[in-house]
Amino acid sequence: MKKINYYVIALLDVLIFIFSSLFAFFTRFYIFKIGTPFEPRNIKAFINTLPFLTIIFIIFFVLYGLYSKKESFYEIFASILTSIILLFLVKLSLSYLLREFAYPRSVIFISTIYEIIFLLLFRYFVFKYEKKIETKKFAVYIGEGEIFERYGKYEFKKLNGVDELNGIKERIDAIFLLNNVKEREDIIKFAYENNIKIFLSPTLTDILLYSSNIINISDKPFFEISKINLTDEEKILKRMIDVLLSVLFLIILSPLFIII
Repeated sequence: MKKINYYVIALLDVLIFIFSSLFAFFTRFYIFKIGTPFEPRNIKAFINTLPFLTIIFIIFFVLYGLYSKKESFYEIFASILTSIILLFLVKLSLSYLLREFAYPRSVIFISTIYEIIFLLLFRYFVFKYEKKIETKKFAVYIGEGEIFERYGKYEFKKLNGVDELNGIKERIDAIFLLNNVKEREDIIKFAYENNIKIFLSPTLTDILLYSSNIINISDKPFFEISKINLTDEEKILKRMIDVLLSVLFLIILSPLFIII
């Protein structure tokens, strides 16, 4: 099966990002001819900031999961929009910190609009192509409740219990286990023994066990469940992260305060 090469996608993203800025220069100085005429120092200021902006652009796209598979285009839309808006603030800040005042603010604004439009269009076609080449997998769900007929790469069939699994286990790629299933443990064991991926709808006990500690008493394992609270060390770490993020955003947004 063909797969999307995300290294190629990343390269094309960067090319679109650069093209958007160059097209913004063309729009600003040769189509609308807003304000002062073009000077070589304008494009030089952009080139001086480009290496930093490209690295930050890739970092944002990686952090927002744009180089991993998404199940809906809405996720891609939200990630691109958030990344580009943050990049807009970084552009303003970086041009100020590097003292590249010849980088026109109007070009930064126009390029941001182009980046959103062009990247969304490009990623929409990539998303559609990825869905087209995707191989559908067969999954079953057991238990009470509703589930979509399709979820990403899975097509579903409802079963009533573990007995029905044996007859079609060679076809099953995944099992979705919903609530109120009496044979829950047997189904989990079946999936484990047959190397089938299983998705569980968690009960309250499952959620509490997730954050529990395992202790041994007389060679018997026990789960220690207590109220979920931050430890003193975690509280201190959280406070330090809050302070660091506050300082970081203050630095990033400082040019906006000057403009305002």
